[in-house]
Amino acid sequence: NQLGHEGLYLAYYPNTPFLAFFFQPLAALDPWLAKYVWNLSSCILLLVSWLRLSQFFQLPARVTSLFPFFFYLCLRNNILFGQVYFLLFFCLSEGLLAYQKGNKRLAAALWGWSIMMKVFPVVLVLLLFGKRDFKTLGYLLSTVVAWLILSLWSVDWSDWMYYFKEVFPKSSSGAYYNGFTAASKSLSMFLRLLFLYDPQFNPQALYPSYVAFVLVSALLKTLIITPLLLRTWANKYAIDQLLPLWMIAAMLLSPGWSSYAAILLLFAFGAIWSSKASFSTTKRIIISILILIYCNLPAAYFYNLIIWFQFPKVYLLILIYCLMILDSKPYMSVARREIAFLLLLLGLFTALGYQKKYRPNQYALDKQTPLLLGDFYEKEGYLEYQYWDVKGIKTKRTNQLMSRFESKQLGIRDHQIYFNGRPLTSDASRKRKPVMVNDSTIFYLSDQHRGMGFYTLMRLSIAPNQN
Repeated sequence: NQLGHEGLYLAYYPNTPFLAFFFQPLAALDPWLAKYVWNLSSCILLLVSWLRLSQFFQLPARVTSLFPFFFYLCLRNNILFGQVYFLLFFCLSEGLLAYQKGNKRLAAALWGWSIMMKVFPVVLVLLLFGKRDFKTLGYLLSTVVAWLILSLWSVDWSDWMYYFKEVFPKSSSGAYYNGFTAASKSLSMFLRLLFLYDPQFNPQALYPSYVAFVLVSALLKTLIITPLLLRTWANKYAIDQLLPLWMIAAMLLSPGWSSYAAILLLFAFGAIWSSKASFSTTKRIIISILILIYCNLPAAYFYNLIIWFQFPKVYLLILIYCLMILDSKPYMSVARREIAFLLLLLGLFTALGYQKKYRPNQYALDKQTPLLLGDFYEKEGYLEYQYWDVKGIKTKRTNQLMSRFESKQLGIRDHQIYFNGRPLTSDASRKRKPVMVNDSTIFYLSDQHRGMGFYTLMRLSIAPNQN
């Protein structure tokens, strides 16, 4: 509304600076015109890539034509929000076809573009490594660097450094929105709600333990990755049979997911009905039904149920993955090498998990505040705060009495609160406006364990003699 436009859908997700470079030509257009141009172009690319992929898989015409029906909600949401997943599918699909034709440089260029748009296609590095195709892997890594350098034409290097140092570590940790929301639709968030206690947003965690969270997360990641890596390493499967599984694995391992990304299940849908696939008709039908449900299930209806029913899409995705990877052919016998590989991955994921720390948030107020706080202050002896919602900036007065409100000797340096030159905090969250409200309490804004920039009001207790 502030820009003179109404009815535009907006969403806040952490994206790479490459998208700012990519969308620069459209930024010169009126927002509505830019959206029409983008959606039309994306739809054409999606349709072309699906028809070409269907021809490659030698799909029956009736299967190819079912695509809009099976992916209706995904298609609708991508168009409403002008997302990049149609283009992403085009790049991944055309990269696959180029690879199959022996044009490894073109495949690497298209896949590199995919990684620059959305980080999760980096699983293609594992795919190429597992296939021991180091030449194409080298092309891929080189093109990623090339695309990054090209983006510097309009994106400052400091933006990339900010992304690498601030945005990516936070988003990859699974911190979305208020930090504990089923709206992220991910396996990672499911585990956060099971094991990480939060006094306001997850007070009834099933088993509050960061150790359990790390161990269970590491175990599930290992069970997802190990059979797929071993299958890839065995070099008995063509890349068109492996890429759909790697896309599903990426979806399962991603810290946050959305309905738009369901378009990537087109690879699985095409692969199971391929004339070259060994799936039985019964299994093909079952997997197709699961894909249909996954792509069109309105997940928002499940958010307020008990935790075991809040993540139906996670269950569906796991079922699809298991049914596809456990095909009718004997997979492999468990040998010492496989066990050693599994233990190695388990140890790696566990070590990575223990590098991070978790301490429950200490909120300044007993009641939950709106999602996006921008400022707080004292007015007429009471605490007030400003927040954003769909209608703009609003103000709310609390019943919190303020007898003191001063910021002398307080400051923030390198994301840490300093008092009299001494650091009082050590966590990696972003912090703003520390204020002393009494002799032993500091209020401040922080996005700890929350999405990037989703500030809320926190408190910090200090010893009275520090004041």
